[in-house]
Amino acid sequence: MIISCQVTGVLLKVQSTFIDFVLKEWLVIASGVALVLTSFYTKHFPDYSIQELQVLFILFALFVSVKGLHNSGLILKIAQIIGKGKAIALKLVVITFFLSMLVTNDIALIVIVPLTLSLNIDRKGILVILEVLAANAGSA
Repeated sequence: MIISCQVTGVLLKVQSTFIDFVLKEWLVIASGVALVLTSFYTKHFPDYSIQELQVLFILFALFVSVKGLHNSGLILKIAQIIGKGKAIALKLVVITFFLSMLVTNDIALIVIVPLTLSLNIDRKGILVILEVLAANAGSA
């Protein structure tokens, strides 16, 4: 009897954890379902070359490392350093511009946008748009 109660408790916990995951990551799940449904509908399944998979893996590793830096608090510390003084938005746009000259514009944005979102400033959306424009101009 005790074992069945423990198993039921564990199953309920796993079920609630799965439901929380689905509610939190609904966009990823919806995208995956849409990929599968459209692949069956068109009868064309995506095939990727080794080079494309390498690029996807590198981008995945970059996303994981940026999320790790965010969770460790390093991005918040850098945001506090940049947040001191005046012309914070100008600093971020100029950093994005010159960083996109060294790396691609999407990589520059993957690094800078979490930093921007960590700052305590108004109109973050407009600032992100300016950073996107600066990254495109800098990579050109």
